Amino acid sequence: SLWLVQTARHQGTASIVYSGPVTVTANTRLASRAFDNAQNTLILGGYTLFGCSVRKAITRRVELFAAGENLLGRQVAVARTPLEMLGNPRLVHAGAKITLK
Repeated sequence: SLWLVQTARHQGTASIVYSGPVTVTANTRLASRAFDNAQNTLILGGYTLFGCSVRKAITRRVELFAAGENLLGRQVAVARTPLEMLGNPRLVHAGAKITLK
């Protein structure tokens, strides 16, 4: 039987969170192989990605954060038609959340 295009049969996520003076979250995302065409001839490999984030409230209205995605820098094929395209490389970002009330 043919698989639905670009949809892994098995996928899941898991997270663990520590909440204290600083909130730390670690997460992982897993997916089995998928196909990039209706004929199921172009395979997109399975993958496991890891990420984390850290948040710290400075005041009631200001929170600082930093996060990283794909921390191991895995190259993940997200499309193969007409050419192979890769998903985001390692990504790190940081900023401030300001609540206006």
